[in-house]
Amino acid sequence: MLDLSLFYKMAHRVRHASILKNQEWLWNLLRPFFRTILGLEKNGIKLTLSSGCEIRIPAECLSWMEWTHYELRAVKAMTDWIRQHPRAVIVDAGCSFGYFSLLALATSPEVKVIAIDADISSLIAAEKICQYHDGARRLLLVHGLLSNRHQHACTLQTAVADTTHKINQLRATFDRSKMAYVCLHDQPGNDIPLHTLDQLLETQATPGQDLLIKCDVEGAELIVLQGAVQLLDKNPALLLSVHPTLLQDYFKQSREDVHAFLLAQGFKVEFLDVEHEEHWFAEKS
Repeated sequence: MLDLSLFYKMAHRVRHASILKNQEWLWNLLRPFFRTILGLEKNGIKLTLSSGCEIRIPAECLSWMEWTHYELRAVKAMTDWIRQHPRAVIVDAGCSFGYFSLLALATSPEVKVIAIDADISSLIAAEKICQYHDGARRLLLVHGLLSNRHQHACTLQTAVADTTHKINQLRATFDRSKMAYVCLHDQPGNDIPLHTLDQLLETQATPGQDLLIKCDVEGAELIVLQGAVQLLDKNPALLLSVHPTLLQDYFKQSREDVHAFLLAQGFKVEFLDVEHEEHWFAEKS
């Protein structure tokens, strides 16, 4: 089997060598050749993340981000938890293009992921980058916004079917540049379903089912958690991206409000780090 992962690693190392990294004229000249070579790989390019997890992604997606150095503490927290709970259900709330969905699927072959986002282009991107880790159809995609109230009462099965229909209509015209953050404060139209986690995942948290909710919703953290109080009673682990400025600007809430809510629900909160937002990991004591 042709595997160009080593070629990519060597090229990446040369590209970022201190003496060469600023030679843009050279890289502009070589980039088409580089992409043509990588395009020969039909089984994805293998990368090793900071947590030791190996992923495979399409060669065309390599330029989307710095895959191996993204949110290091959050990546490690999720990887460690999944290794201890290899048959878990992972809810990726605000999945964007699916980085954490990919991480979960790659960490355990028995994990199931429910990825939720309000942007259809982002869901198509998630489907694309996860394709080499979804042989058993372990990735369920849901189009919609999460809140503390729902306007579109439906089962997870119905939401996935509706999303699949939308994706099938738009997949052929996918354009990565059209991906966008669509957030609760944007007050989007009725074409985007509004769900609560409790309503959407009513049948998922069965007794004995390990569950982790990763939540990155650009300031709507507390509102989403308020729509998941029944689910939180099932003792899930939480991996939260907390946005103090957006909480205040859009919803007149604070990180202290989120923290107090979690404590009242019986969670012990661990502060992981701050990058472009705060990352918290929480489990019940």
